[in-house]
Amino acid sequence: MFSFISIEVLLLIAFIIVLRIDLSTAPVAEIIAPSKKIPLNRYWIFYGFVFILSINSGLMHQVIYPYFQQHQVLVSLYTNLPFILTVYILSRSPKTNKLNVLYIGLVLWGLTFIAFSLSGPTELGYLIVFTLMLAGSGIFSFFLWSLMTSNFEHVVNPSSFFGLGLSLNVLGVWFGGLIGNLLINYGVNHQAIANLGLVIVLVSMVIFLPLNQKLSTFIHQNHFMIKLSDVHQKQKKTYIEEAKGLLSEREYEVFCHLIKGETDPTISKLLYISLNTTKTHNRKIYRKLSVSGRKELIEKCD
Repeated sequence: MFSFISIEVLLLIAFIIVLRIDLSTAPVAEIIAPSKKIPLNRYWIFYGFVFILSINSGLMHQVIYPYFQQHQVLVSLYTNLPFILTVYILSRSPKTNKLNVLYIGLVLWGLTFIAFSLSGPTELGYLIVFTLMLAGSGIFSFFLWSLMTSNFEHVVNPSSFFGLGLSLNVLGVWFGGLIGNLLINYGVNHQAIANLGLVIVLVSMVIFLPLNQKLSTFIHQNHFMIKLSDVHQKQKKTYIEEAKGLLSEREYEVFCHLIKGETDPTISKLLYISLNTTKTHNRKIYRKLSVSGRKELIEKCD
């Protein structure tokens, strides 16, 4: 009850503060649309990562919270404090690469299930388990919403991008809660459920590195991806320099338009050459650079 009253008071204070903000003098930033939008299917591994992580969230809420339900006063006072503190620290920290922070989040969740399996329903056990669990939750929530909001202007359909991520987050929580509820109803002990949580953490670790490698090739605004993105930019620059050395002057001009995603008719008009000549240059470019076609070429330079 105390936690709900506190939340309502904070919301009321926030509402009053928002009403007092004068937006008439706020500067209007010039919005520059990116030259090329990213389709949603490029984010499939990100969506899978969100769903798997959310399963653990649902499992925790369905199993861990009831395990410590006898400490109602402590739960009311302490629940969400580590989460809020973690998000605050991350939001105030310099916008440098936080790849290691995400690994720390996975480790914290692994330690959560280990502590849960070893501790009894004591006050000390509650403090240890919930501190680890909520700190890890804060890291992943900050990662999720930071990445999604920083890429609104770069995806083909921002509302679908956000809606799909949110839907998979909710679906994962529901699915994890359903699994936890079924295990409890079948009399599975909390140690066995903790082992399941550890397995999900390990699966998350397995897909985490390819997730970053995949996203970093086309995400440049999110500070969880900066370091890998910089590496990709250097590789891209090297590839383009190598292409310049392998191609003729005219072929390199066509190459520069191809990697921008421009169509053959557009390239023909820009370079004042026929469509057949453009297609001939394309074939020579693909052969010299050892790529199967336009799609692979663009992916190497994206």
